[in-house]
Parts: sequence; C-alpha cells; structure tokens
Amino acid sequence: MVAKHGQLWAQRNERDWDVFAEDGRLIAEARLPPDIDIYEIGDGYLLGGLRDELDVEHIVLSSIRLSSSSAASGQAATHLPSPN
Repeated sequence: MVAKHGQLWAQRNERDWDVFAEDGRLIAEARLPPDIDIYEIGDGYLLGGLRDELDVEHIVLSSIRLSSSSAASGQAATHLPSPN
C-alpha cells in the first residue's frame, strides 16, 4: 500500500506492517487489527473498514502519526476503534 505522501506500507504478517520512506529506509512499524481493509493512508490518517460479528462493515477513519520519537524507535501510533 502506498500512502498519499509516498511512504510504502508493507504488510509483514496478519497484523504487523513496516513503513518505508520514499528512499527505502524503514521509518516505522505499525500494528493494525488483522481484519482491517485499508482503503487509503494519508498524511496523519488511515481510512479503512472493519467487519463486526454480523459481517456489517464499519468505516473507520483513524489518526496516525510518526513522531520523531516513534520514528527513532520504529513505532507508529495508530488508534483504530473496534466496531461494536
């Protein structure tokens, strides 16, 4: 998945993603719900869909940020609500 600002989000396994800068440097890692469908990643947000136990899709717009401390430690702050 290529974010609107050029970063590459590569899914490593069911939950974990590596985030690379345009020059190929690993700049962060993110942990997302395993069942999320990502539609778009922009500057500071992630737009996706999660399905509940009745298979009803809930659209989620979540803030994400790569702060200088998170980039140095390789972590992305991602807050995704669960559909209930």
